[in-house]
Amino acid sequence: MSKTDALSVEVVKHDDGVVVSLVGSASMDLCERLNAALLDVCQTKPRVLVIDLARLDFICSLGLGCIVVAYLRVTKHGGKLMLANPQPTINDMLTTTKLGGLMPVCSSIEEALARR
Repeated sequence: MSKTDALSVEVVKHDDGVVVSLVGSASMDLCERLNAALLDVCQTKPRVLVIDLARLDFICSLGLGCIVVAYLRVTKHGGKLMLANPQPTINDMLTTTKLGGLMPVCSSIEEALARR
């Protein structure tokens, strides 16, 4: 698989929260994997959920929707969802869709965990 047709979702628990790193491309046919991983994490009711976008090359509207649903689930129980390290194209998409105004966008995982 090339980096443009695969999606890897890595989950790492920290003392301060959970970091979900997205690697590759979140195209329509791969978003079910993203949604399932985010649902599993949200069920643990983390105080802080950081979605690391540093190695995400592409995300479709369905993938953005998965992140919004995770945001709603996390904030429902008083947690926070932060986005970290978006690539320029992903950052442009967050700005265009105004999701960057809904969810804080941080320049690093450490910054996101510290902003809890």
